[in-house]
Amino acid sequence: MKTKLFGSGGIEDGLKKDLGILLETPDEDLGRIATWLLETPRPIPLTWSDIAELVEGTSLDPRTANRVLVVLRYLLTNWRTYDLTLDEIQSDLKAVGYSDPEVAKVTGFLSKLKDARERVFKSAVRRTFETRGAPTIDDVNLMWDVRPMFQGPAYDVEPQGKAFENLVGHTHLLILEITGSSQNGIQESRTYQLSEDDFDRFCLAFERAKKQLEIVKKTFV
Repeated sequence: MKTKLFGSGGIEDGLKKDLGILLETPDEDLGRIATWLLETPRPIPLTWSDIAELVEGTSLDPRTANRVLVVLRYLLTNWRTYDLTLDEIQSDLKAVGYSDPEVAKVTGFLSKLKDARERVFKSAVRRTFETRGAPTIDDVNLMWDVRPMFQGPAYDVEPQGKAFENLVGHTHLLILEITGSSQNGIQESRTYQLSEDDFDRFCLAFERAKKQLEIVKKTFV
């Protein structure tokens, strides 16, 4: 069934599941989410540390709250994109099978977030441009490895006597695991190792890049 809020294909299964989670969320917890989003300049999606702060004092766990935020971003973005009224949103929700009490809960929640609608919309548009083109990073793991250094390797075609038993010291290596996704959604992980010197140069490069960004923002924003 064609609707303005959900498009010509109606409501998708994943979105329907997330909307069900929102409907099961206690009104007090939804009120907490609304207040938090109105008082913070942060956009949606939030980082996991932001979500952990958000769920303090509620009955929600971070993953459940994240699903509520996902469907909320969808609703707020489409509300702004198609310039809908709350009456039109109510009609679309009823058209895809939601009851009057369920519709009232969703639209009542959205009405509290009207002032956050523009910010969420702009964030969604920006996110679209930020994820197009090259693969994006989904997750990063950093682990330090203490690596012993022997005079000779354990696997050697022509071992030099007892050299493989001579421990001459140790070194520190950073194990860097990066998980990313391509435009078509294929996820891939790669692992790299950095010496302490390489790591220092890496950190310095990020500090310099941050300063460059500040210069660009002052010039073009």
